[in-house]
Amino acid sequence: MTTIVLVPVDLPQEDDVPEVIIDLLAETTVVPAGIYEVPTQTALSQAKQHDDGRAADVIDDLAARFRDAGATVKPKIRYTHTREQTVDKLRSDEACDVILVPKYTERIEWLLVPIRGVVNIDRITTFITSLSLEGLQRVTLFHVAPSESKRSHGQATLNYVTDVLVSSKVPEEKITSETVVGSDPIDPIVERAKNHDAIVMGGTKPSLTERIFGRIPNRIGQRAGCPVFVITPKE
Repeated sequence: MTTIVLVPVDLPQEDDVPEVIIDLLAETTVVPAGIYEVPTQTALSQAKQHDDGRAADVIDDLAARFRDAGATVKPKIRYTHTREQTVDKLRSDEACDVILVPKYTERIEWLLVPIRGVVNIDRITTFITSLSLEGLQRVTLFHVAPSESKRSHGQATLNYVTDVLVSSKVPEEKITSETVVGSDPIDPIVERAKNHDAIVMGGTKPSLTERIFGRIPNRIGQRAGCPVFVITPKE
């Protein structure tokens, strides 16, 4: 089954999706979504008229880049007063498996994969194995246990994920795992991300969009300065 990736782009600025991400998603279906958020006091029709086609140019160009790389592309443009709700509706309407929080990177060789628990693991591992693995050098599985007594349970979860990845043709020598203890996962993840090219992590219900764009993944993406792929949970 083809992975469907939603790539939200905040308009009117140009997209900031690096070429290495374009290549990485070459075998997926990509939904490049131009999100033009306007003030609540401004009518959406007025914003469309003022835009004068520039939003379409940005998304058409981004769609062409994905298409040229080999991806199946379904471009969208939305003018909205509520960015988060619009992104979440697109995710649901297009049945997206992944949402990309774009950041610039020159390579995707080392992936950091924070794992909270067994929920969503199948979807996380499926996404990793759907990527072009030729240039992948390391997959770091990482768990922040809430207490020392929970450390062994966290490591057992990482061992399970390792087995799943190996059974899906990811070379075992490219997989490492680490479990630490901490009350807040953000600082340890950000610290590890400094030595990685991108983060792959799961989203959770019920506040998926809030968690993606308002809490943990977005805060990590901003502080770590690398792309974050958020794997959506099953509906």
